[in-house]
Amino acid sequence: MLGFRDEALLLSDSAEFIYRSVDGHRTVADIADEVAAEYGIDRAETLGDVTEFLVDLAANGVFTW
Repeated sequence: MLGFRDEALLLSDSAEFIYRSVDGHRTVADIADEVAAEYGIDRAETLGDVTEFLVDLAANGVFTW
């Protein structure tokens, strides 16, 4: 579960994996590569999903980039 402001967001396993991968050093492409390897899924699809998830988090003020 991710808490920010006065809200909470229950993260799936893959969403938590992505969130924990955000460290200010890895690029979105790096994170997508790690997700694809961890879950055995297509990297091109993963890149879109990771980007969308991170954009949503940023739009909600969880972090800035």
